[in-house]
Amino acid sequence: MDGKVVGVEVTELVNTEFLELIASGEVPHLSVNAGQGFEMTQWTKKLFFERLTAIMEKKGQKYQRNGTKVDVLAIVTDEPWLLEGDVQAWLSDIKFPKLSAIEQVDLVLSYQGGKPGNYPLFRLC
Repeated sequence: MDGKVVGVEVTELVNTEFLELIASGEVPHLSVNAGQGFEMTQWTKKLFFERLTAIMEKKGQKYQRNGTKVDVLAIVTDEPWLLEGDVQAWLSDIKFPKLSAIEQVDLVLSYQGGKPGNYPLFRLC
C-alpha cells in the first residue's frame, strides 16, 4: 500500500462439505466434473455470499476481540467451479459490510485460463 508496511492475513474459501465427504471415504471416486461431485461443487450467489460473509465476520471478530486491526484480508480459493464471470456478475449487486478491524478484503480466484497470469482479484470491501 503505497510502499508502507502492511498486515495481511491469508485465508481460504473452500467447499468444506465436498472435502469432508471425500475424506470420509463414504463415496468413492467422486469427481468435480460429473455426477454427485459436480453437483456438490457448484456455487450459487447465495452460497457465495454466505460463505464469504461468514469468513469475514469470523476474522473481523477475532481482530476486534484482540483489539487489533489488519490492513488486508486476502481470501484465496481454488474452487474449480467458482468462475470469474459468475463472481463478477454476483458482485455487481452484492455489498459486503465494511469491517472495523479490517481495512480491506480481497478475493483471489484460482487460475482461470486463457490469459497468462490470470488469477482474478476482486475487492470485496
